[in-house]
Amino acid sequence: DLAARLAGDLRAFAAGGLGSARLHATASVLAGAALPDALARFAAAHPGIVVELAEATSLAIVQALRDGQADLGLITTEARLPAGLDAHPWRRDRLLLVVPAGHALAARPRIGFAEALDHPLIGVLQASAIALLVDGAAEKLGRRPDYRFRVESTDAARRLVAAGHGLTVMPDGVLRGYEQALGLKGIPLADPWARRRLRLVSRPEAMLPPPARRLRDHLLAGAAG
Repeated sequence: DLAARLAGDLRAFAAGGLGSARLHATASVLAGAALPDALARFAAAHPGIVVELAEATSLAIVQALRDGQADLGLITTEARLPAGLDAHPWRRDRLLLVVPAGHALAARPRIGFAEALDHPLIGVLQASAIALLVDGAAEKLGRRPDYRFRVESTDAARRLVAAGHGLTVMPDGVLRGYEQALGLKGIPLADPWARRRLRLVSRPEAMLPPPARRLRDHLLAGAAG
């Protein structure tokens, strides 16, 4: 782990920087505006620090932190974390049922997930936190989602919904900006599990290099959790 950290920092120093910070984040966090905007402000304030950004599922991020392959992680799961990791509330998001703008459900101000299960669905990232939530919620209702397709990206899911192949569940920040362009409507899910808490998880303070500490403090300073 120390050798990997040293190699990363030497690459940053060779490029004239002050070190690096390894940040892993889920696809839904990366697709929203909050993280890209926060990283832009960090880059302006700390131009000498290289942020090594990687995309992964929440479970993979936790494992990367345990294995020393990441310094910080932004996750969406509420699962209990292994001992030795520090967690802080970062932001919240809301899961939406995404439908075509002309769909019979489009005028609804909110909808229960049980009703959404009456329609064909587009699944996204089978091992993602959202997929696990959706499948778990359906199981508690004694039902199974009718997946018309399973895809690996939110962009593919949006386009399949726009073409009328089914409905999908995704965070509000991921849909924002695409409604008019693709003719979509996001309906808030009324179920309590659809309000998610996003967390910033890090390795212990003593194991964080200074650049990672600066990035952690910067992200927490703009937290809205």
